Amino acid sequence: MSKEECSSNECNKEAVEKCSFCGRNWCEYHLKPKHTASRRYIGSLTDPILIKIFSEEEGDDGHPCPKYHERWLEEYEKEKEKKLSMISIIDALDSLASNESEISTYSGTCQAPNCDNRSVVRCKTCKSYYCGYHASRKKRLLARLGGHVCERQSSTIFNQL
Repeated sequence: MSKEECSSNECNKEAVEKCSFCGRNWCEYHLKPKHTASRRYIGSLTDPILIKIFSEEEGDDGHPCPKYHERWLEEYEKEKEKKLSMISIIDALDSLASNESEISTYSGTCQAPNCDNRSVVRCKTCKSYYCGYHASRKKRLLARLGGHVCERQSSTIFNQL
């Protein structure tokens, strides 16, 4: 890099590197990209994590970088969505686990083809008896992976269409 000055208006130091986000030249002191959140913007936020992060980012070092701020927010939203979907999956699994504890086990033969398991539960939808491996309802293509194709459930869905 040729001898260029830092892009900060108040700085006359020699630029040492380009910002990987905005591509402008900065001295070592101003090189770190920072969020471009104003106090008004922070005041309008409802996410407590963002408020904390943006409020605590103080100091003169670094430079306000809109491209860094934009990319950081995109990554934050992706991670937030991922975590929220994981929470909903965990909630669904907890719900299933609590439902399974209420199911009574019966003595009989599993109604799945080629299964002779004698400890069975009753499907709440189709009222048929299946072993623990075949008890969960599946779509026709996934039934080979365990579970059973619940005909009553399938016909109910088609009737709603």
